[in-house]
Amino acid sequence: MRKIGLFILALLFVTASCHRSKVAEREQPDAAAIHYVQCMADEKYDEFISGMISCDSASAAYKKNMTILFKQMVAAKKEEQGGLKSVSCVRTELTENGKYANTFLKVTYSNDSSEIMLLPLIWQDEKWRMR
Repeated sequence: MRKIGLFILALLFVTASCHRSKVAEREQPDAAAIHYVQCMADEKYDEFISGMISCDSASAAYKKNMTILFKQMVAAKKEEQGGLKSVSCVRTELTENGKYANTFLKVTYSNDSSEIMLLPLIWQDEKWRMR
């Protein structure tokens, strides 16, 4: 009976180790978050919107309206602070199961002003997507 208990314990340890290595091998959430912010700055709105889970079942008209809103937001940021100079990840909080992440990004603009942005992500369909 004791051998069975040790075997089960060893099996659980191996299973947990395998899960952690799969999480470590995939794209990191900070890289995905930086990519999404860069898409916005580069005016790649379709790519940005495709990363949003909330837009998966949205109509084409809704996505078009989102694109218009994002264009206005980017234009306002460029007018106020200049274009995007750099984006870096300050901190990432990953849940224990590795499916959810909160990424804290430092966004620096051409006029050297900066802000910290929170971008929550979820692991879905083998990639990080915006919640």
